[in-house]
Amino acid sequence: IVLDVAELNDNGAFSTANGEIHVTVHNTLAGNISASTVNGEILLALPENSSMIVSASSVINGAITSDWSGKNAEALIGDDYELVVNAGKYHVDCSSVNGEIAIRKANRAN
Repeated sequence: IVLDVAELNDNGAFSTANGEIHVTVHNTLAGNISASTVNGEILLALPENSSMIVSASSVINGAITSDWSGKNAEALIGDDYELVVNAGKYHVDCSSVNGEIAIRKANRAN
Protein backbone atom coordinates (compact mmCIF):
# COMPACT_ATOMS: atom_id res chain seq x y z
CA ILE A 1 0.00 0.00 0.00
CA VAL A 2 1.48 3.36 -1.03
CA LEU A 3 -0.09 6.77 -0.35
CA ASP A 4 1.70 10.05 -1.07
CA VAL A 5 -0.39 13.18 -0.45
CA ALA A 6 0.10 16.83 0.41
CA GLU A 7 -2.66 16.77 3.04
CA LEU A 8 -4.59 14.17 5.01
CA ASN A 9 -7.84 15.84 6.10
CA ASP A 10 -9.71 12.74 7.27
CA ASN A 11 -8.93 9.48 9.02
CA GLY A 12 -6.89 6.89 7.14
CA ALA A 13 -6.82 3.14 7.85
CA PHE A 14 -4.29 0.94 6.07
CA SER A 15 -4.06 -2.81 6.59
CA THR A 16 -2.45 -5.74 4.82
CA ALA A 17 -1.56 -9.33 5.68
CA ASN A 18 1.60 -9.56 3.57
CA GLY A 19 3.16 -6.39 2.26
CA GLU A 20 4.51 -2.98 3.05
CA ILE A 21 2.62 0.15 3.99
CA HIS A 22 4.19 3.47 2.98
CA VAL A 23 2.23 6.63 3.79
CA THR A 24 3.66 10.10 3.18
CA VAL A 25 1.82 13.28 4.18
CA HIS A 26 3.89 16.30 3.12
CA ASN A 27 2.12 19.35 4.54
CA THR A 28 -0.90 18.81 6.79
CA LEU A 29 -1.96 15.96 9.06
CA ALA A 30 -5.59 16.60 10.04
CA GLY A 31 -6.86 13.11 10.81
CA ASN A 32 -6.05 9.87 12.60
CA ILE A 33 -3.95 7.14 10.98
CA SER A 34 -4.10 3.42 11.63
CA ALA A 35 -1.60 1.13 9.90
CA SER A 36 -1.26 -2.60 10.50
CA THR A 37 0.45 -5.49 8.76
CA VAL A 38 1.26 -9.08 9.63
CA ASN A 39 4.37 -9.48 7.46
CA GLY A 40 5.86 -6.26 6.15
CA GLU A 41 7.28 -2.91 7.11
CA ILE A 42 5.39 0.26 7.88
CA LEU A 43 6.89 3.62 6.89
CA LEU A 44 4.99 6.75 7.84
CA ALA A 45 6.47 10.10 6.78
CA LEU A 46 4.55 12.92 8.44
CA PRO A 47 4.88 16.72 8.63
CA GLU A 48 7.30 17.89 11.29
CA ASN A 49 4.70 20.28 12.74
CA SER A 50 2.04 17.56 13.19
CA SER A 51 0.02 17.46 16.39
CA MET A 52 -0.12 13.74 17.12
CA ILE A 53 0.12 10.90 19.58
CA VAL A 54 2.03 7.97 18.08
CA SER A 55 1.66 4.41 19.37
CA ALA A 56 3.59 1.67 17.59
CA SER A 57 4.13 -1.99 18.39
CA SER A 58 5.95 -4.85 16.74
CA VAL A 59 4.65 -8.13 18.11
CA ILE A 60 7.39 -10.67 17.29
CA ASN A 61 10.12 -9.23 15.13
CA GLY A 62 11.02 -5.77 13.87
CA ALA A 63 12.59 -2.61 15.20
CA ILE A 64 10.72 0.65 15.67
CA THR A 65 12.55 3.84 14.70
CA SER A 66 11.55 7.50 14.63
CA ASP A 67 12.94 10.88 13.64
CA TRP A 68 11.26 12.23 16.78
CA SER A 69 12.39 11.38 20.31
CA GLY A 70 9.93 9.08 22.02
CA LYS A 71 9.66 6.32 24.58
CA ASN A 72 10.82 3.01 23.12
CA ALA A 73 10.32 -0.12 25.22
CA GLU A 74 12.42 -2.82 23.60
CA ALA A 75 11.70 -6.35 24.73
CA LEU A 76 13.20 -9.73 23.99
CA ILE A 77 10.28 -10.30 21.62
CA GLY A 78 8.71 -7.23 20.03
CA ASP A 79 8.93 -3.50 20.74
CA ASP A 80 6.56 -0.77 21.86
CA TYR A 81 6.97 2.93 21.10
CA GLU A 82 5.06 6.00 22.29
CA LEU A 83 5.44 9.63 21.30
CA VAL A 84 3.54 12.89 21.73
CA VAL A 85 4.28 15.68 19.25
CA ASN A 86 3.00 19.20 19.91
CA ALA A 87 -0.46 19.03 21.51
CA GLY A 88 -1.16 15.44 20.38
CA LYS A 89 -4.45 16.19 18.60
CA TYR A 90 -4.50 13.20 16.20
CA HIS A 91 -3.76 9.53 16.86
CA VAL A 92 -1.28 7.55 14.78
CA ASP A 93 -1.39 3.83 15.58
CA CYS A 94 0.91 1.28 13.94
CA SER A 95 1.32 -2.43 14.49
CA SER A 96 3.29 -5.16 12.76
CA VAL A 97 3.60 -8.79 13.76
CA ASN A 98 6.77 -9.34 11.75
CA GLY A 99 8.28 -6.19 10.28
CA GLU A 100 9.96 -2.89 11.02
CA ILE A 101 8.10 0.34 11.72
CA ALA A 102 9.61 3.75 10.87
CA ILE A 103 8.07 7.10 11.77
CA ARG A 104 9.84 9.77 9.74
CA LYS A 105 9.62 13.50 9.25
CA ALA A 106 8.26 14.01 5.73
CA ASN A 107 11.05 16.37 4.69
CA ARG A 108 13.63 13.68 5.63
CA ALA A 109 11.88 10.58 4.22
CA ASN A 110 13.64 10.54 0.85
